[in-house]
Amino acid sequence: MPRNSGFTRYYLKFHYWLRRRCDQLNPKQRKWIVYGLSFVYLVCSLTMIVQFFLPGNEEQALPIPTGDLVDSPMMPNQSLDSLGFLLKNSTQQILSENEY
Repeated sequence: MPRNSGFTRYYLKFHYWLRRRCDQLNPKQRKWIVYGLSFVYLVCSLTMIVQFFLPGNEEQALPIPTGDLVDSPMMPNQSLDSLGFLLKNSTQQILSENEY
């Protein structure tokens, strides 16, 4: 894949632009940006963790019949079994030919 194709070119432009902008910041501004991004990350992480401990919305159970026989026997899929069927027949033919 060529290096400067499609998304890669736009990503590199954005990357170098952002790097030039960050190099122009003084140390105090950089510190505030790092702390701000860390705080946003902390809030997002805590939100995801808290969702596991909060009770969720109870969904209605689907009406599944319990007394009746619901399942039907599985029918073999001929498109998938055709290769196995052909191999089995050819193997049996070879074995029967070798017996004589």
